[in-house]
Amino acid sequence: MNSVNIIGRIASEPLKFPIDKFNKNVVRFALAFDNRTRKTDGVKDTYFIECESWDKVADRIYEVCKKGDKVGLSGHLEQAKYTRKDGSKASMIKLVVSGVEFLSEKRKQEEEPKLVFSEDDELTYEEIEDDTLPF
Repeated sequence: MNSVNIIGRIASEPLKFPIDKFNKNVVRFALAFDNRTRKTDGVKDTYFIECESWDKVADRIYEVCKKGDKVGLSGHLEQAKYTRKDGSKASMIKLVVSGVEFLSEKRKQEEEPKLVFSEDDELTYEEIEDDTLPF
């Protein structure tokens, strides 16, 4: 099972890349997070991971998040393989984000929460009879 939940701060401004071939957007950014344990000198190490999100999650992160914002992310890890300019092969681990929770207190006070769905999204509801509910 490949599942990740992590809390950290956006370390680079989210960048949006339209993928016209698939009619989708991808947003890429770096996330900074601390190690859970402290070193012998009492300082925690900070780590960085590249993140990638798609579709509505990507649009939401791009609209709301700025460098320095605290977020909770869920998703899975992927290994990205690529060729460097000098021709050597390399790889890196990235977090593919499928869910986000906005945790920055500063941003919560400054802005009203934005809806995840736009006005163009169609919401449908189904009537449920009371006697079918299990509680």
